[in-house]
Amino acid sequence: MSHAGDNGGFSVRLISIVTVLFFCGLSAASADAYKEFKDFNVSCSVAMTCTIQTLAKTPKQPPVNAFSLLRKAGPDTPLDILVAAQDELSAGSDIRLSVDGKQVLILPVAKGVRDENTEYTFAGGADSLKLLEALRNASKLEIAYTAKGGPGTSSFSLSGLVAALIFTDEVQGRLKARDALQVKGDGTSPAAAVREIATVADIPEAIRDEFKGPDGTCSFSDDDGFDNIGGFDADVGDDAHFLALPCGDGGAYNQPYAFFASQSGSIDQMALPDMAPDGPTTTSQAWNIDWDQQKRILTAFFKGRGLGDCGGWNKWRLDNGGEGLVFALLEARSKDDCDGNYDNGPENWPATWPVGKK
Repeated sequence: MSHAGDNGGFSVRLISIVTVLFFCGLSAASADAYKEFKDFNVSCSVAMTCTIQTLAKTPKQPPVNAFSLLRKAGPDTPLDILVAAQDELSAGSDIRLSVDGKQVLILPVAKGVRDENTEYTFAGGADSLKLLEALRNASKLEIAYTAKGGPGTSSFSLSGLVAALIFTDEVQGRLKARDALQVKGDGTSPAAAVREIATVADIPEAIRDEFKGPDGTCSFSDDDGFDNIGGFDADVGDDAHFLALPCGDGGAYNQPYAFFASQSGSIDQMALPDMAPDGPTTTSQAWNIDWDQQKRILTAFFKGRGLGDCGGWNKWRLDNGGEGLVFALLEARSKDDCDGNYDNGPENWPATWPVGKK
C-alpha cells in the first residue's frame, strides 16, 4: 500500500526497482528506547538523547509536577536538569532542591529556559553532577518553588533511579566509560552517530528553503511546525549521511517525512521503493517512521485511522553501494479493513512484498 506524495520541488533520485525489491530476514527494531524503573522512566530519541524522569508523589496536582535529567549522546556531554511546572514560576525566585532533607542545590528561575511545554531547562555542569551524587544513594527529592499561588514544595521518590542511570549508560554506549552516569570505568564514550535536527535553521542550507515559507515543498502551516517534531542526520559511514526530515503538515495521527542522502558534497532526496496494487513503484515520503541506526533499518506505519487497526507498514534497509545510498524494500504489509482488530500489529498484517510471504 503506497501512501506517498510528490515533492516536485526536489530532485528525486529514482532507483531501479529490480535492484531493491528483495527479501532479507532482518527483524525490525525500535528507533528509540523507553523503559520504566519503579518510579522513573527513561525515554531516548533516535539520536540517543535520553530523558530520565520521575513524577511528583505529593501534593496532588502540584504546580511543579516532574523532575528530569537529560543527557545527549557523545563523550563528556553535560547532564541538564529539567523541572516541569504547570504555571510559570515567579520571576526572580529560586528553585531549591533538597535530598533526604538536606538542601543540595539552588537554581535561579532566571537561569532556566522555559519551553512551551512549561518545562524549565537548566544547563548541565558541576552543579548537576553534584546533585546526581546526592540523588543516587537517597530516597526522596524535594523541590521548593514559588508559583502564582505562593510558595510550595513537591516531593519525588528516587526509587528506580540507579537502574534508570545504568539503562541510560547502556543505551548511549557509556557502560564502564569515564563519563558514565553510574557504571564508571576507564573506557571512552562513543561519538554520537546521529545528530538531531531540531529546527529549520539546523537543516543543511542547500535544502533549507524547501522547509520554510509559502513556497517550500515541505513547509508547515505553523511556523513552529518543524520545530515541534524535528528530524535527524545519521552518519552511515564512508563520509555519507542519511537525513530524515518531517515534510509538511500531517494530521492527528500521521506525519510524513522526506529523506536525503548527503554524499560527495551534494544532497539529494531519496526515493523509497514500494508496492502498489498494480506493481512496484517508488514514493518520496514515508509516515510515522522508526530508524535503527545499528541495523540501518527504516520502518514506517501509515495509520488508516487513529486506532491503528488499518493502514500500511513498510520496512527498508539503507545500503551504500555503487550508486551511493539506496533503500532496499524488505517488507510491505497492509490492512484495508478498519474493523477494530489489530491482528497482532502491522508487522503481522498481510504482506504485499515479498510476494507469498505470510
